Formats: sequence, structure tokens, C-alpha cells
Amino acid sequence: PKTVQSLLQLCFARPEFRPVCEAAADPLRPDLSPKIEGTKGSGGVPPLQKDRDSALPSVSPCLPVRSEFGAFKGRHRGERCFVVGCAPSLAKLDLGRLAGETVFTVNRGYLAAKLGLPTATYHVVSDPQTYQAYSREIREAAVGQRFYRSDVWELQEYSGAVDRESAVRFPFHWAPTMDEGHFSVDASAGVYRGFTVVLDAVQLAFMMGFAEVYIIGCDLDYSGPMSHVYGTGAYEQRRIDEMPIVRVLQAMAVAAAVFQRSGRVLANAGVGGCLDTIPRVPFSSLFDAGDAPTDPGSRTCLDPATVEL
Repeated sequence: PKTVQSLLQLCFARPEFRPVCEAAADPLRPDLSPKIEGTKGSGGVPPLQKDRDSALPSVSPCLPVRSEFGAFKGRHRGERCFVVGCAPSLAKLDLGRLAGETVFTVNRGYLAAKLGLPTATYHVVSDPQTYQAYSREIREAAVGQRFYRSDVWELQEYSGAVDRESAVRFPFHWAPTMDEGHFSVDASAGVYRGFTVVLDAVQLAFMMGFAEVYIIGCDLDYSGPMSHVYGTGAYEQRRIDEMPIVRVLQAMAVAAAVFQRSGRVLANAGVGGCLDTIPRVPFSSLFDAGDAPTDPGSRTCLDPATVEL
């Protein structure tokens, strides 16, 4: 055992191996995040498993120091927040109404400030390629507390920068994935991949205790001339071609089921788009009690009944 431990310590001491450790270490430690079983075909979701933090070894090379997360766990218990994606539909919303709200932006979402989006409370980056392509822009962005997924945090562009910005590193499980029925209620134990940074932010929001989480700007519809609210370049087009939309829709449904089982709300408050596997709520109704509970801009791109869970 001592020999194995020594080899692991040597491995994790080398930066080039650290991003892999999130996936490779999963079989070596207990799975602390609840798996949502029994969703295939039945549509039912059993009670969540109890979190088992006590099963963690006192020191794990694949996990951040837990005190980093101590200030965030349950910080916003009972509150609401908005997770803002980067889709073109953001331009159809009055983003100024988010002033005073707790807001998560993701990747390059801070660019929506040109549309009136207030400075985000939290900013989440989970795509190493996005960070590599826009590291200087991201570093200089006016955002609040940053959360970088471990494979971003370990990039030379970030970890090797002498002027690097402060960010909390959060681990992730390469496999299994959210669309397979997994969801992390404690992000310090590793989030599950849902194939969109928006779902990493949703798992962080769950850990923080938010009772209502509203997603906007996550269209999952790339049929128009623009892929993102800030435009479409060669890099963005390449990422679109790699986007597993059906798996994202499945992962969203799993997340919404976990929120529902916990007496919380996860809903799509955006306009239009194809995110129809979670409940829809008109954006304006969250601010004006008299608004009609309909969203004339939405359309169904994929029959939710065809998305297997």
C-alpha cells in the first residue's frame, strides 16, 4: 500500500497528469455524489442517497482543500439565482432586471454586459479550450467570485501565469455523466459532466442551497445565423459541431428531477430555444406577478417524450 501511495503522490505532483486524475481516481475512492437510479423508462426518481463525506480520506490529491468550499456551502439557502448562458436569445431579454439578483455567468458570458447584464456574482469556467483561446480576456473580465473546473485550473495558461486571477478550483468526474443519472449535491466532491458549463453552475448552485435556479440563454438551438450572443467565430463553430444536444437535454432532465425531489425549482426562464426537458417559466413573470404564464417565444425542437432517462 505504501508503494502504491508513493506512486500516486508522484503522479499527482506532475501538472501534466492532474487533469486526468479527476477521471482516473473515481474507482479509487467512494462515490460521494448521489446517483439518480430508476429513471430509464419509468420517469420516477427515488430518494437521494445520503451524502457520505465521512467516507472521504483525510487527504485526497484529486480534491481541493475542502475549506475552499466551506464558505459557499449553504450560503444562499432558500434564495433564488439566475444561471446565464451565452445563447443569442439573451438579446431578447431585459437583462437589467437582474440588478440585485444573484447571477452566475459562464465561460465568456460576461460579454453580455453590453446588453445590460449586471456584474455577475459568480463566474464559472469549465471549458479548457475556451480558456486557452481567450485567457487574457477572461482574466480581465469584470466578474465576481470565480470557479474554475480542475482541468481549466491546471492549464499552463492559468496555473503558470504570474498575474493569474483568483479562482476556486472544483473537481469533476469524467465518467459517469449526468445523462446517465448522476448529479452532485456537493460540488467539493466533484461535479458530473452534463456537456454544458451551465450544468456545472447548476450543481454549484445546488451546493450553495439555492431554492430556485432559473436558466436563461441556454437555447441548444444552432439553426440561426449566430451561435452565441456575442457572435460566431471559427472556434465557436467547432464547439457547436461537438455539442451532444440530446445528452445535454437528458442531463437537464436529471438535474430538474433532483431539484424537484429536494423541494426546489430548476426552470428555463429563457425565450425560445430547445431546452424543453425542464419546466419553462416566463422571465418577466419572475418580476411582475401579473404576467401570463406563457412563453410565446418558445418552441419545441425535440419532443421531450423521446428523450430517454
